[in-house]
Amino acid sequence: MTKKVGRPQAWTVDAEAIAQVEALSAVLNQSQIADYFGIGVQTFRDYKKRDERISVAYKKGRAKSIAVVAGSLLAQARAGNITAMIFYLKTQAGWAETAHHVLESSSDYEQRVGSHAAILDDPEAQKIAVNLYERLHGIPELPALPFSSEDAGN
Repeated sequence: MTKKVGRPQAWTVDAEAIAQVEALSAVLNQSQIADYFGIGVQTFRDYKKRDERISVAYKKGRAKSIAVVAGSLLAQARAGNITAMIFYLKTQAGWAETAHHVLESSSDYEQRVGSHAAILDDPEAQKIAVNLYERLHGIPELPALPFSSEDAGN
């Protein structure tokens, strides 16, 4: 048996291959798709440039996958998932976390946190804090503060 020499057989681009590119592009990158078809990644990219059907199928498959995930993210955000809401707003509405807090000592920390803890003497504020804590952490009770609200005034 003689070994074949030269370039490997060309990839046959037919309707089935186009459908496979669309389906695979939803979950695989270009390198993985090229591996699936037994060609190099640069060869796959060259085919995409030369054959509009491949390029369109690749883009369409990626878009469908992104639409499904984005739809799920929006559904979770609308259902009250705080993490999904924050992620969506950061990626789609340009929100960013810009506040930087520098604490110079542990007493500085206790003073800042203590001043905020004083508002928890208000029953309405306590309900809001507990509700927010439960939603953010999925834990049914707020942990005890390391100091009393009387310390907040000092």
